[in-house]
Amino acid sequence: TTDLDPYILDHTQSGTYVIGHSSEHGEVRVFKLDRILDVDITQHEFEAGDVEKVAKQLRQSWGGVVFGEAQHDVTIDFSAQVAARIRESYWHPSQKLEPLADGGIRLLVSLPSLLEITPWIRGWGPEAVVVSPPALREEIASSLAQAVANYNHA
Repeated sequence: TTDLDPYILDHTQSGTYVIGHSSEHGEVRVFKLDRILDVDITQHEFEAGDVEKVAKQLRQSWGGVVFGEAQHDVTIDFSAQVAARIRESYWHPSQKLEPLADGGIRLLVSLPSLLEITPWIRGWGPEAVVVSPPALREEIASSLAQAVANYNHA
């Protein structure tokens, strides 16, 4: 339960979100509308914070949903088999691409959160290898090892 001063209503492929200042958290947060169970409209008036700053921070997230001040420099090497697919798409405003000697491609991005990019990386399976940060590399390796274990318990 929180009092929310709504700043932005944003619709993405993964749903519709309201972004605003949450009294419970004491900061700007993102809430998915589908997860809101009940709303009481109040007569509380508020001055919206720096909406342009909030919008800029959202544009820096991987999927346009996760909001944060942190900075995670992510490096992922993709195999030659998917390098053309990586090159042809605009993935993120901070992206840099570097060719690899084996015909693969290295993607470098700076993100406020690793939450959204983690399942995206898993989706590339053996065609993607996280170089950094180490915690993300370990998370991907661990989850893929668990996936293998799931198939070994037939």
